[in-house]
Amino acid sequence: IDKTLSGFEKQVLNRYIKGESYVDIAAKLDAPVKSVDNAIQRIRKKAIKNINNICNAEAGWLVTLLFLLQIGIKNI
Repeated sequence: IDKTLSGFEKQVLNRYIKGESYVDIAAKLDAPVKSVDNAIQRIRKKAIKNINNICNAEAGWLVTLLFLLQIGIKNI
């Protein structure tokens, strides 16, 4: 997910993970609280998207494996 985050989102995430409040993060980054809130929402959406992509890739691999087992791997 780190590759998909903006610089501001990375700063917000690092502080949020440390337990800082939205108000504290906003003050330290000299940004409106609403900008911090919006950044957290974008981070969540990007994390969910990345998790879904990983799950879909794993599901595709699993379907392929099951197919190969069904037809018999020795036939390959």
